[in-house]
Amino acid sequence: MFTEKSLRQHPAVIKAFMGLPAAAFWELIERIKEQLPAYEAQRLARADRGQTLRSDASGCVARTAPPAARAPGRPPLPGSLAATGRGSRP
Repeated sequence: MFTEKSLRQHPAVIKAFMGLPAAAFWELIERIKEQLPAYEAQRLARADRGQTLRSDASGCVARTAPPAARAPGRPPLPGSLAATGRGSRP
């Protein structure tokens, strides 16, 4: 696995994998970092989104799938609350 630290220490790896000079790659990463929060907010606020976000007073955010998104008759994932019978939803 490559980390930012290892890539910064070995810029030739960036050139080999991305085909970009290291300086251009890091510039691209910085531009993406600047735009990502606005993109994520827009993506999560979409009206046709398959999941909704809800938060409680403590600021904890949970993603929930609408009932229509759950496939009828499909077994719950192993280890999920629904599979263990501890879930609050059917």
